[in-house]
Amino acid sequence: MPQPQDSELVARALRQDERAFRDLIERHHAMAYAAVRAVLGDRDEVQDVMQMVYLKTYQGLASFRGDARFSTWLYQIARREALDVSSKRRIETADIEKNPPSKGHVRALNTPRANK
Repeated sequence: MPQPQDSELVARALRQDERAFRDLIERHHAMAYAAVRAVLGDRDEVQDVMQMVYLKTYQGLASFRGDARFSTWLYQIARREALDVSSKRRIETADIEKNPPSKGHVRALNTPRANK
């Protein structure tokens, strides 16, 4: 029996067919994972982002128009999520570099607790 086309799986997923959505995700997981991993690198962070990618894919499935292939649409979601996380990471790093902890904070962190 031939594999169903992505368009058929999308139509079935829109009718609440969980297996069809799972099949779509399994079919394109390696591509989406590679897109996220290329941006982030860190495996744990990639796993977290992939969860968001699949959630956003499921939530946005009704907006998939079919003008492009499903894999292209999924790739764009994956890459955008990875870039968002990467951007937030750079902002947090820049904030720390601009505003390092004061010596008092560092000293407080290195001081044994008084309640021991």
